Amino acid sequence: MTYLFMILAFVTGLFVQYLIILSIVLIHELGHFLMARLLGWRIEKLMLWFFGGVMVTDEHLSRPIYEEFLVVIAGPLQHVFIHIGLFYFGDLLLGEQLLTEAYQYNIWILLFNLIPIWPLDGGKCVQLGLTSLFPFKTAYQAMLIVSLCFIIGILIVGSLYMILTMSGIVLGIFLLQENIVEWKRRHYIFMRFLLNRSQSKQKSRKQIVEVEPSTSLYHVFTLFKRSSHYQLKIRQWDEAVIEENEALAFFFKGHTAQPTIRDMIYFKEMN
Repeated sequence: MTYLFMILAFVTGLFVQYLIILSIVLIHELGHFLMARLLGWRIEKLMLWFFGGVMVTDEHLSRPIYEEFLVVIAGPLQHVFIHIGLFYFGDLLLGEQLLTEAYQYNIWILLFNLIPIWPLDGGKCVQLGLTSLFPFKTAYQAMLIVSLCFIIGILIVGSLYMILTMSGIVLGIFLLQENIVEWKRRHYIFMRFLLNRSQSKQKSRKQIVEVEPSTSLYHVFTLFKRSSHYQLKIRQWDEAVIEENEALAFFFKGHTAQPTIRDMIYFKEMN
């Protein structure tokens, strides 16, 4: 898709403008990349699209929230440096008209990335904010709902008032499709979150959750926040306490189809 837009830009005489946009996007993504490398993240690849880019990493959901925030915000921060660079050196590299356009492209790309839509940086910031306050499963679904509402709202308003270009409509439809796919994958994302927790050695504050013996482990896990480590205090069972790592290990071993707290207690007593 990137090559297609490059060819179209060359044919329409906008190749220089396209290179300016591509350069801004590349610097933006390098901000994410360099911060992730600084924090020791494992990075698979860096991809550029016609409207932005994406960094694929193995560290999704396995790092502290503050690290993810630093990686996310490092991209938008590059636009400040780009603005400073254009101010001091733009006259040497670009003509007056191209310099004005470069300023505009830099601002518009920044503002676009800060819209609370997944997988833009604004959407990721919303997700991190929600996951620091609410259980992960609830926060992730809420973020996608907010994202979908923004996309649909922008498409409807833009179409009614004729303020969206054809490329804007195509981009909106692309983002809508991405969010629909992400919504369908939400259960898989939650299970990956649980699997990462079961293997994680991060230290976090402990929190006690009181549960009934008949409560399913899956329901208990939906109460988990990213920033807390849980102990399950079982009512009516001599106030027994289970560490979350034990519960997660029992859940993933698949001893029963829908394991409950009672199933886990019985299994431990039998062994």
